[in-house]
Amino acid sequence: LESVGLTMDKVMRCAAGIHEGRNQLGQCFGAEEVLKSTPQHESMRATLPIGFLARRVAPELQLARLSEGDEKLEELWVEGMVKEVQSLVKTCGLARWKSQAAEVEESLRRVLSYIWRALPRARQCCQERVYSTGKVLKEIGPDQRHEVEEKALVQFPFYPEEGIIYARSPSIN
Repeated sequence: LESVGLTMDKVMRCAAGIHEGRNQLGQCFGAEEVLKSTPQHESMRATLPIGFLARRVAPELQLARLSEGDEKLEELWVEGMVKEVQSLVKTCGLARWKSQAAEVEESLRRVLSYIWRALPRARQCCQERVYSTGKVLKEIGPDQRHEVEEKALVQFPFYPEEGIIYARSPSIN
């Protein structure tokens, strides 16, 4: 999950970025606050509790029911994740996030819902582009498969388009 960017810090940066946007210089102080706090707080690098791990944030979620497209399950997970992020914000002392908590959490809910809804598409993408029996790889020779497999999930759009820039690794360009 970490290799495809599904970590707490990236969700938080995406939500802060969507809420705040960038100033004239291209800066987003909310996303920067999260980014700068991450090296000091290992808990921010935790992977998102997805699949059977979802019970950690929402014990009501039963393993057998997680694959169903039920809105109630999405709501339980999103609210559990919001509580998890609130705890991180408090632990890490994110002053900017705290000062705008209600507004940022609205963006956070939007990002988390987007991720929840992207998971079935990601599963399908994985089946088609990562597994050798998938539609894409079945037609490609073994030597060419590696390049397709390697990029399949790394390039999958887990985050909303308007927030993806904040979830990506920082660049000085």
